[in-house]
Amino acid sequence: MSQSGPEVVEIQAPAKVNLFLEVLGKRDDGFHEIVTVMQAVDIFDDIRLRRHSEGVTLRCGGPASDSVPEGPENLAFKAAERMIAEAVGRPGVEIDLTKRIPAGGGLGGGSSDAAAVLVGLNRLWDVGLPPERLEGIAAELGSDVAFFVRGGTSLCTGRGEKIKPLASAHVLHYVVATPGFGSQTHRVYEKIRLPLTENVKNVNLLVERWSDPGVDPREIASQLFNRLEEPACELYPGLVSLKERLTRLGCERVLISGSGSCVYGIAAQQEAACEIAGRLSGEGDVAGVDVARSLSAGSCERGMSTTS
Repeated sequence: MSQSGPEVVEIQAPAKVNLFLEVLGKRDDGFHEIVTVMQAVDIFDDIRLRRHSEGVTLRCGGPASDSVPEGPENLAFKAAERMIAEAVGRPGVEIDLTKRIPAGGGLGGGSSDAAAVLVGLNRLWDVGLPPERLEGIAAELGSDVAFFVRGGTSLCTGRGEKIKPLASAHVLHYVVATPGFGSQTHRVYEKIRLPLTENVKNVNLLVERWSDPGVDPREIASQLFNRLEEPACELYPGLVSLKERLTRLGCERVLISGSGSCVYGIAAQQEAACEIAGRLSGEGDVAGVDVARSLSAGSCERGMSTTS
């Protein structure tokens, strides 16, 4: 493999929302079998990768960096170590991570950072791994990491690591609200009441409408679903009032992303999303409010910059 490549790569790591999430049962490996539709949105962590003589160093800053580790327990750090093992003979890397995606919010920030490091190091070291191989490495690191290698919209199954990209005919606009607390995923899953077979929610109608440009976005919004909402709201009652506020302010459909604690609402247009976000911020009692839109597959890699 070539030793060519830039000295520095800068890449954005997007957040995600779950447009659909059904839990089918618990697996023998302790994970849960799920069916989910993940959508990348334009809330970003920024990552700067610089060639280093040996090993991995990670520095973390930014408005969402509190309690984010800078050592081997960080998933981005683990991703860099895994790429060093994959690309034998490559130098080390210095990682500067600017965190804007809130931790513990169900937006996948840690997983996205790890995927961005894989994609970025593939470019920095000119390794030449295809997306399929990067997705395989990503799946070893965590359930959501493989999705972020390509981004866009995907139907994800297994524990979330089996990825089927979906063609999208729609760009949705979101108001994403962050409460002043995080959610513990394992606690939410422990409290879930699994559906009987006849009550399992079917994802097919959402997938069909998502690819049809003639469908009104409100029809798509009506198909959004999250099985984890009920246990999350039982554990964190503040999520109920936050959902109610977003509905009252005019969102078409309001859901928790993943296991929470972030709540998102669908707005008809970007202008409406901005208005709702401003009114929610003005009411106080939320840690943060973002306006976001759907991203197409590969949009973050296309925006990657390099420096020789």
